[in-house]
Amino acid sequence: MQLTSILTLAILALGISAHPSMESRNSAPSCSGERVWNDADKQCECTPDKSWDQGKQKCCHPPMPQPQCPQGQNPYCSKSQNQWCPYDKNNDYCEDNGYNSAWCCVKGQEPPKMGQMYPPNPPVCKDKQKYCPDQKQCVCPKPMYWKDQDQKCHYPAKPKPSCPVLQQPYCGKGKDHWCAYDANNQDCEDDGTCHTWCSSPLTVQGMVNSIFDLL
Repeated sequence: MQLTSILTLAILALGISAHPSMESRNSAPSCSGERVWNDADKQCECTPDKSWDQGKQKCCHPPMPQPQCPQGQNPYCSKSQNQWCPYDKNNDYCEDNGYNSAWCCVKGQEPPKMGQMYPPNPPVCKDKQKYCPDQKQCVCPKPMYWKDQDQKCHYPAKPKPSCPVLQQPYCGKGKDHWCAYDANNQDCEDDGTCHTWCSSPLTVQGMVNSIFDLL
């Protein structure tokens, strides 16, 4: 009787000690350098529009092409009226993120040029939008686009997988965020965390468990 009680307590103790590790395994780790956690790949990744810059230790857009300037003018990049620099493909202001700008100017005339490009009272941008002087309006960062329905920036949908007969396409970002493929569903947005797969509707839950490692 005493031995049975000891064994029971030991089993309970193992269950209690294992519970926190299970919670830890199912919680998304924190990612540095503007990366996002991909639960299917079990690693931090850059969003599809960016790549990892080892020197900066963060995800970056590719640089804008250097502008071809008239004689007597130099190439520059800018992020805002007070954030500009001579063209340098490694500078954040020269990233091709959708709202930075590359331009030409006579050296010493940069402040007046900035005053022309950026209005003194720029519009208030919503969600993740930034003011773009080239388009003279608020824009979403590349490759995101604006949806009037919810007034937010969204990533395009991940490409729809081609599935065998009797299987259907699905997409998801985690055990509680998956759906039958729908290009308008946020769980299908290609933001670096989305995974697509094919499955029979009868076995899809098991596939979800396998993909997101819940077993």
